[in-house]
Amino acid sequence: MGLFDADPMKRYQPFSDGIFSIGQWQHFFNTNTNMQIGGWISRTSFGHTHGLYMNVEHHIEDTATFFARLAASNGIATVVPLGFEIGCLSGVPFSNKKKDLFSFGIAHVIFDSGNHETAYEITYQRVQNEWLTLQPDIQYIQNLSGDNNKNSIVAIIRATLIF
Repeated sequence: MGLFDADPMKRYQPFSDGIFSIGQWQHFFNTNTNMQIGGWISRTSFGHTHGLYMNVEHHIEDTATFFARLAASNGIATVVPLGFEIGCLSGVPFSNKKKDLFSFGIAHVIFDSGNHETAYEITYQRVQNEWLTLQPDIQYIQNLSGDNNKNSIVAIIRATLIF
């Protein structure tokens, strides 16, 4: 659980624009399956907003983790009142490094306008050595920002340096 300043940018006036609180409960069904249920509430000068989410993960030994998430809010503080994600995270079969990871997922959101967006993502985390990790990521987004005429491909690479 946590209690936070709703607008942390107002450093000299803490909690002057309200409070953001969040809580989460986790349940383990067995050693391989768990679920988290959480909620948040915020009162600011923009109004009162709240939301709920549920995450489910299922681990298959040391090979893969399947995940799903459902999130909903009253849509006041966000233009996304409903979203769903599903995917898989696993080791990389063609790599001899156990810390290398491969993941794919699909995220679907419905905007407060009723329009929707779907993103398909694939990423690969490659541990080069003890101080460098590279992670290329590619996404294909349909109906970008809810616009039925816009699709997009996004490609990035993240470099993590440890020193």
